[in-house]
Amino acid sequence: MTVDCEMSPTRETESRSSQPKLHERPPIGANDAQNATLFHEHWWLDAVSGGQFSEVEVSEGNEIVGRLPYVVIRRFGFTQLMLPPFTHALGPCVVKNDGKYQTKLKNRVAIVKKLIEQLPKHDYFFQICDPSCQDGLAFADGLAFQEYGFQVRTQYTFHIDCRDTPDVLLQQMHPRARRNIRASQNHYSVVSINDPDVFTEFYNKCLLAKGLKSNLPLERFSKIHAACCARGCGEIFACLDESGSPIAMTFVVWDRRVMSYLLTVRYPEAGDKGSVNLLIWTAMQKAHELGLIFDLDGVSTTGTAEFLSHLGGELRTRMIVTSARPLFSTFQHFKRILGYGSSSSYS
Repeated sequence: MTVDCEMSPTRETESRSSQPKLHERPPIGANDAQNATLFHEHWWLDAVSGGQFSEVEVSEGNEIVGRLPYVVIRRFGFTQLMLPPFTHALGPCVVKNDGKYQTKLKNRVAIVKKLIEQLPKHDYFFQICDPSCQDGLAFADGLAFQEYGFQVRTQYTFHIDCRDTPDVLLQQMHPRARRNIRASQNHYSVVSINDPDVFTEFYNKCLLAKGLKSNLPLERFSKIHAACCARGCGEIFACLDESGSPIAMTFVVWDRRVMSYLLTVRYPEAGDKGSVNLLIWTAMQKAHELGLIFDLDGVSTTGTAEFLSHLGGELRTRMIVTSARPLFSTFQHFKRILGYGSSSSYS
């Protein structure tokens, strides 16, 4: 699962004093690397956006202490500041500061407010923020956005702490989930795939079989995969049946703290014997090897929540931050009435 984002980005060239830069990056603060998620990394943003991302920055002296990346989408005369495709959560990245909790909280809120003030004029804003960043201080970002008139609501996800041993991870699962994994191991095998074209071809084949189309720019997947492999932070797993044919595939990525369940797809055949369970279990073992928490992505239904909780996941929250001008909201309302944007799609 990923965030759905129609892409038609436009390159920005405004000066940094009043508007965000597009590409040329001054040095990042020494602590930025340990506070940025993988999705904040410039190489990631470049790969997923086709080089068309912008960000606003706050500096102290010669050091960047805060930044907020986004992509610009211009459609039907409206300017939208959005999450890049393939990116599950973003929001402000603030360099860790020392001091008591109250001091760090005050500093973070002040930096986030300065980032918000620098955002270019727009008709719609959409971001998903991970409040666990900077040891949970990022929860305060919602207060800063609300103060500037943005709407903040909750998105749910599940985390599995894979730093526990595999035996403990299995014991934390619902008995049915354990049985499904063990049964699937009798029918399937899981291999690592190094060719991104194999993944995209299978992804499109599965969507075609379901009568769906992807909202993602899959033509960028090869670059994303190559960038992750070059840094040792991504892997494709394929679940194969006894004949060696793929049944399901998943692509996971990770940073210093969290592994993200980025993309997964399963062929819609009757009689599937737990291929997705087995892929998740394989990813959990990989996360254990790396000493990471496994983020199972955003959850929107109670049925999905029950499935993920059976795998030992614990409920966590993210913040969805939005802002829409009245004319844009009216336009979206009439689009829904007329049925635009309701075609079968998958991301």
